[in-house]
Amino acid sequence: MAPSSNVLGGLWRNSERVLLSCCQRNGAITAADTDDPAYPARAKPYRYVWPRDAGYSCFALDILGHQKKSRRFYRWCLERAYGIGEDGLFWENYHTNGAPNIQSGHRQLDQSGQLLWAMHNTYGSGMPDDRWSKKLVFILSDAICGIWRGSFFSLTC
Repeated sequence: MAPSSNVLGGLWRNSERVLLSCCQRNGAITAADTDDPAYPARAKPYRYVWPRDAGYSCFALDILGHQKKSRRFYRWCLERAYGIGEDGLFWENYHTNGAPNIQSGHRQLDQSGQLLWAMHNTYGSGMPDDRWSKKLVFILSDAICGIWRGSFFSLTC
């Protein structure tokens, strides 16, 4: 039996509420907003930014009509995510202030590649028309091309 449109509408609205609660004022998109009163008091604090996962959130935010939130996150990536300018690859995850949460010490190709996909969804097939988005596209693209060795990537992830 298919769910009613009321059920789907409620699921849609709740999903949107959860996504928006993960969007921080500085542009970061966290994996969870454990400060939200809806979370149990004993829930593990988990306010990390995983660029790959936030990119999927941007995809959903775009569908929901919140492209400004996606664009703010891309700007956060460029301006706040420490280390992105070094070689263009993201660390696994970050604190909301942009400091990497280096537990395993890995940079991950998929964190950077997925953001290119998400940005394509936000901006369409054309290049973003603002300077900082273009800069992020070039940094990510150069980083991915820089570790390509003809038939494999030189970075293990």
